[in-house]
Amino acid sequence: MDKIVLKKCPIVENTINLLCDYQLPVDAVVGVIYQLLNNKSEDISLLQEPICNIPYEIRKSDPNLKDKATHRIITKNGHILIGERSLSIVTKTPYTTWEKSSEFVYEIIDLLLKGKVIKKYNSINIRYLNFFNVNIFDNIKLNIAFNNTAVNYPATILKTEIPSNNGVFISVLQIANSVHIKNAALNLDADGSLIDLTVVCKSIEKDSFESIKTIIEELHQEEESLFFKLLTDNFIDKLK
Repeated sequence: MDKIVLKKCPIVENTINLLCDYQLPVDAVVGVIYQLLNNKSEDISLLQEPICNIPYEIRKSDPNLKDKATHRIITKNGHILIGERSLSIVTKTPYTTWEKSSEFVYEIIDLLLKGKVIKKYNSINIRYLNFFNVNIFDNIKLNIAFNNTAVNYPATILKTEIPSNNGVFISVLQIANSVHIKNAALNLDADGSLIDLTVVCKSIEKDSFESIKTIIEELHQEEESLFFKLLTDNFIDKLK
């Protein structure tokens, strides 16, 4: 597929999520990562997430809470969210290109490997949130019908999982209408539609920098390919 560049970029968030086992307790992991970043730049800050107000034993026993981030490290190029068994790299907005955003991603991956804080990678995923100020069901190559009538009602939500790369990757596609987005960094406060696309790899055979980078690049390529296959050609032209 030829490279497609959109002047009207719909991306409101791009995140790389690592589910992993740490070599150290999570508080020590936060300290190590903060110190490694602080050695490179003084323009960083550390915040405790509101979830820390919930007692640890409750969080540990709740599957919806146990992997949530407890700490956030803020840098000029993005955020790092650290949880008991998770680490997320959130790239800076507004999003420009993958080449630019991935510089920050790989900087953090390199620091994680040098700091030897991760014992095992259980899965890696890439997630993009895309916002549109139109009814997106009218602009995608996905037909949903009820009694031969197209389902594109104002309050419509769809979720499906799509296997790819011989089953090694799973793409989790969620599409929703009638959502409200408020993002000060993007000067955005509007109603519209969301395409939430996450591509997951659960087969991490090697944990070298090049191996992790290769997986992330393949995840990005899979996400980008699926995203543009989903949109109609006419709608893509309107975004160019």
